[in-house]
Amino acid sequence: MNKKSINIIIIILGVILISSLLLLATVCINKKSEEPIWNIKVTSIKILNKSSDDNVKYEPEVLTDASVKFGVNLKKEDTVTYLVTIENNGTIDAEFKNIIVDDLSNSNIRYEIKNKKVVKADSSTNIKIKLYNDKNNTTKQADFSAIFVYKQKGL
Repeated sequence: MNKKSINIIIIILGVILISSLLLLATVCINKKSEEPIWNIKVTSIKILNKSSDDNVKYEPEVLTDASVKFGVNLKKEDTVTYLVTIENNGTIDAEFKNIIVDDLSNSNIRYEIKNKKVVKADSSTNIKIKLYNDKNNTTKQADFSAIFVYKQKGL
């Protein structure tokens, strides 16, 4: 064999080796991406509307990936509505299961939840929480924390 033929064989073997390594890397990446990833979290909470400026004790805040904190001063028929953004950065669709609200100071304040829907993988949704005082004309103050519980869709 001459030198030119040897060089061509070396080049061909190099191309085969590089192609094999790229194929192996692609298979490994695809296998890893097939594993389900659970990554759902609360990313923001803001006041959507309120009966008066006196209804809010302090700005709401996100405490953890699953919980928020807010405080209200409500008279009879006063309301405050919050908009909570839930993001699903995983590969599994998630559906709302329930919310655990910790009423730290007053049982007269009630809540309603709207927009409880499935959060598709790699998307976000907004949930509305409306707080109201349903008992009497006395101003009721409350500090709440709420934990949002999601489950894998279909389970």
